[in-house]
Amino acid sequence: MPTNVSYKVLRGHAPYGPADADFNVDFSIAGPERPDPDPTWPDPINPALLAPTITSSTALENVIAPPDRDQDATLTFDVFTNAEDGQVVDFYWNGTRVTEARWVVDQATGTQKSVTIPWSYIQDAGNNPALPVHYTVRPSLEPINEQESLPQYVNVTAIDMTPDDLEFLGLTDRGWLSCPSLWDPVDPAAAPAIRVQVPPCSRFGVQPNTTITLSWSVYDAIVGGNLIAGVGKQETLTLTADQIAKGFVWRVEPYDQHILPIYAATQTGGRAQVSYAINTNNPIRSNPSENRISISDQSTGGSCDLTRP
Repeated sequence: MPTNVSYKVLRGHAPYGPADADFNVDFSIAGPERPDPDPTWPDPINPALLAPTITSSTALENVIAPPDRDQDATLTFDVFTNAEDGQVVDFYWNGTRVTEARWVVDQATGTQKSVTIPWSYIQDAGNNPALPVHYTVRPSLEPINEQESLPQYVNVTAIDMTPDDLEFLGLTDRGWLSCPSLWDPVDPAAAPAIRVQVPPCSRFGVQPNTTITLSWSVYDAIVGGNLIAGVGKQETLTLTADQIAKGFVWRVEPYDQHILPIYAATQTGGRAQVSYAINTNNPIRSNPSENRISISDQSTGGSCDLTRP
């Protein structure tokens, strides 16, 4: 309804104004009535909107465990007092609105309503021993005067926090890292290096400017063997938003320091190993990736000929 608001300014005893205007004010709500007066206003949480129950794919209540991985969950709640057809209910998983779950009321007070929480929302929010879930109620599609339910806290442990493996690029037809592997077909002018594909890590909620530490080492035998001294490399990089979303290529270089000494240690072939850690509060560590490597050049009988192909 229109409400008049006015003001008057006094400078000493001289009044200026008054000025006024009418504003439309609407404090109406959908769902359970609130106390009048309401000591918690404008807090949107209405205790009469009871917390929902989350049921996992394996029928656990308010728990999403490893056996539920990749499966949707079900949210169920009691349809609230004063429910009327056409009211709009939205659902929030860790503060993110689940757009697919929106419900336009078509059931009576006292019945139960269930909606699906897609796995993508569960995965994006990550593991959390007390992940908040709630719903809101408003009179129509217009986002005004929403009431918010009590939260339900869900113990989520289903997210696999093992990152994807690194991948060696430029393997030969026989699956070796060797002299031809040193050259980058995307950038023919680039210096010789071993190239490693780092996968995206956005599914872990990694933020830009988080660092990642990549490690390279080589053993002097294809199976077993000893680490080749002086060849190892560890590099810490700061991740950009693009690298988080798409991954990137890590280059093991310079050649003289991190690759050439392999030849002196083993001419028959060794074993390269790479791994990485994303340096979040709880570091996310990859499994090591391994591959056979030899930098013996059969055509020359020595180490790799660095004449560009």
